[in-house]
Amino acid sequence: MWVWSVRGAADIRALVGHVAEHRVTDVWLSVPLGGADPAIAAVATRLRAAGVEVACLGGDPAWAERPADAVRWAVDAVGADVFDRIHLDVEPWVRDDWASAQERLIRGHRDMVDQVADATGVPVDVDMPAWAAHRDIDDGDYLTLIAAGASRVALMAYRDRAEGLDGILAYAGPGRRRLTAADREYWVGIDTVPPTSPADRNHTFADDGPVAMDREVRLVDAGLRGDPRYRGVAVHDWRWWSRLKSR
Repeated sequence: MWVWSVRGAADIRALVGHVAEHRVTDVWLSVPLGGADPAIAAVATRLRAAGVEVACLGGDPAWAERPADAVRWAVDAVGADVFDRIHLDVEPWVRDDWASAQERLIRGHRDMVDQVADATGVPVDVDMPAWAAHRDIDDGDYLTLIAAGASRVALMAYRDRAEGLDGILAYAGPGRRRLTAADREYWVGIDTVPPTSPADRNHTFADDGPVAMDREVRLVDAGLRGDPRYRGVAVHDWRWWSRLKSR
């Protein structure tokens, strides 16, 4: 589960309660430049004491060109000694120059992941979109290239139905096969953030509610139960998930 902000004692209590209620096993906790503040360190410590694996979460599309910034952030983040892993959400594809500079940015993304892993000695996980399995680069594809330097991958397959031609399972399928070939563990990511346009309504559970989301997650789990590399469904993100209203 992605957690982008923790603002104080009330947030810590709410987050710890949410994790316990929903039996969340992996939490990715956003850490700012300069390292974890007391609230972040406190919630990480409490979650780990409860058996939850906690990663420091960070990313900036600019890191695909400035790996030294990513390394500096990662070294500071793990210096607090309250995290099990590093989780990178870099997303260079949102950059204005993505269309004209894809190959350079993809290679920069790969190099940045490698440098963070080398500099910290901590397992590094990455967020990648399901469509990256179809983006050819060199003799392979974007997803496989990045997964090669990572320990695990959160495969973002943002759809609001498990089944069907454009459902979560079908959309994630090519990426899951790439990750199986690369021998990488993975989560399947879903979204609860409200859509920014009508075209995005089928990409999030924000307007479906928690009952519908739970039903679809169970279908995804059932469909992937036999895959030893599947670590479960990852929800983006805690704050919006906690605000879902029953329909």
